[in-house]
Amino acid sequence: MAPSDQLAITKGSNDSLIHTLQSHKLLRTRSLFTVFIHPLLSVLISLFVLYNVYKNLRKSMLVILQGIPEDVSLEDIKEKLKDISEITDVHDNHVWSMDGEYNILTIHLQLDQDYKLSEQAKLKEKVQSQLKDESINHITIEFEGQDENCELEDC
Repeated sequence: MAPSDQLAITKGSNDSLIHTLQSHKLLRTRSLFTVFIHPLLSVLISLFVLYNVYKNLRKSMLVILQGIPEDVSLEDIKEKLKDISEITDVHDNHVWSMDGEYNILTIHLQLDQDYKLSEQAKLKEKVQSQLKDESINHITIEFEGQDENCELEDC
């Protein structure tokens, strides 16, 4: 065999050896992906989905159970209404949300004296303008006179 033929055989053997080693490396890389990376990605995606389910479920339960919306403060409402001179007491106030965005307030306001209906209407407008920055979309107000006691036990 001529030396050039031996060189060709040796070169061919080296090529197949390199090819064999590369294919085993490729197999090892694939197994690394299937054994480690693929399950890790599956767990991370599952955690992401569960986190969003929890967040949405929490918001939904707050609406269903008629909880106080996060962006409304009952203490701030009481303080703002006590600044109105005609109001002597604020009690039995409830805030809830119909859908997570539309907030409703019901409230009892004790007045310093008896007012005519036209004066009460003006007072309602004053209350609504005082609370316009409190993220409340609908307000139901019950006025009470000085000598009137609230029928509810925990007012």
